[in-house]
Order: sequence, then structure tokens, then C-alpha cells
Amino acid sequence: MTAPPLEVPPLSLVQRLVLRIRGRVKIGWVRGPGWSAWLPAYAHVCGRHGVVIDYEHGYGGRLVCPLCLEED
Repeated sequence: MTAPPLEVPPLSLVQRLVLRIRGRVKIGWVRGPGWSAWLPAYAHVCGRHGVVIDYEHGYGGRLVCPLCLEED
């Protein structure tokens, strides 16, 4: 089950810097319908869609673009 894509909030200067250096920045918490817990939400850069929001998937903490998933 995937959560609907969220609109990226305005990022502070520090958050934009961390995003540029690390490739991801924590922006808050997200909870999808039917989920039992809140998960940390991250902003990261997709090559096709720019900055998007997602939560970590799997043990490796992989971030995927929810807009790319909808297109496939």
C-alpha cells in the first residue's frame, strides 16, 4: 500500500543545504490510511520530478519517487 504523494513544503535554507549535500532531508512525519504508526518523511530529488516526499522503504531505507511509481 502506498500513500498519496504529498506536496513539498517550503524548505528552510538549512534543509536545502542538507538536501544538496546528503541527497535527502527529514521534513516531518507521515501516516497513511490503515497504517499503525507514523513514519519519518523525507524530501529527496527525483531526476524526472524534482524534489518529492517519501518515507523509507525496506531495511536499507530506500527512497522512491511516488510520482514515478504512479506512471509505471
